[in-house]
Amino acid sequence: MGRLLYQMLSYIWDAKTEQLTYALDIQKRFSGLLMHDVNLSRFIAELGKIINAPVILLSPWHKVISNSQYFSRSDHPASFYIEQIDDHHYDKINEGNSSFIVKDLKGENVQVLGYPVNVDTYFPFHLIILKPEQIPYPVSEFAIEQAILVLTFILFKNYKVDEFFDIMKSDFLSQLIKAKTDQTHDHRNWVDLGSRYGLVHSKYYRLALATVFLTKTTRPS
Repeated sequence: MGRLLYQMLSYIWDAKTEQLTYALDIQKRFSGLLMHDVNLSRFIAELGKIINAPVILLSPWHKVISNSQYFSRSDHPASFYIEQIDDHHYDKINEGNSSFIVKDLKGENVQVLGYPVNVDTYFPFHLIILKPEQIPYPVSEFAIEQAILVLTFILFKNYKVDEFFDIMKSDFLSQLIKAKTDQTHDHRNWVDLGSRYGLVHSKYYRLALATVFLTKTTRPS
């Protein structure tokens, strides 16, 4: 019994060590991608190669943002599978029950794994992996978690860049409105200054101001 127990423990430890080593190697590859400031498409493509399975990244509104190269060789796009995922599936994913079944073009079952990517508290992105049975040993759950961690960082960085750009655009608009309202002798070329914000030469522009009026039904409690 002692010898058998020792052999079993050795096998388990060797398997776990191999999984951990492989996961750390994957983490190094992901870190290299981060250092080179890769975009989402490149990251998803690399993730698909690493786990040898089709990968899809969805926006918080369940639209395909990026997918792995598998779909460039497929007869149907990533959206074909995503359209089969309903709110019930997304609720299961967000609760941690990530496995379910969809159909391919032939009507055959395709297993799906889903993971929430929480950049925002209320509106997570979703990482969808098709045919997880193709994932080679020893790619472990820990390795996929590392991928989700790196993906979260990339999405958060992009969110902050977009947020900063929106602040700059809002500040430019405030300066433009103030200059035109005060009728100051400002000789700045506003079209050139605003070209990065989408401002183009035109005979006239229109500015729409929207205000939300609180009612009994919309007033926060």
